[in-house]
This record gives sequence, structure tokens and C-alpha cells, in this order.
Amino acid sequence: MPDALSGRRALTVLWCAFLAASVATMLFFAFVDPSPVVALLQPTAVIPDPTTLYSLGFLFFFAVCALAAGLTAWLLTP
Repeated sequence: MPDALSGRRALTVLWCAFLAASVATMLFFAFVDPSPVVALLQPTAVIPDPTTLYSLGFLFFFAVCALAAGLTAWLLTP
């Protein structure tokens, strides 16, 4: 059974990953427009809207940031 400290550490990792992913998503999509991706996929059956691409981008950045923050927390564990 996990103790309170490991639960707090996990929530801290996820919160830091969320904040970093939010900033990364804002910076990335400030310079990259998802409209060409939507136009590229137009002839296929898959037609994502820009909101879907923003969400997938955020989830990608969140996963990368959570992995980095989790690895940092693991390395800092005595």
C-alpha cells in the first residue's frame, strides 16, 4: 500500500507536468498552425478539427513532461 508521501510525490509530478505541457502547447501552437494538417487529411476518411489536434498536441507534451518529471523524482529519491 503506497504511503502518503509517494501519493503526494505522484501528484506533484503530474501537476508539474501539466504546467510544463500547458506552456509547451501554447508556445508550439503559437508558431505552428494545425490548418495544413487538416487540409492534408481532407481527402481521407479521417477529418480532425483543429481542437482535436490541439488536444493531441497537449497530450503528447503532457506525456513527455510527465516522463521527465517522474524520472527526476525517481532520481531524487534517496
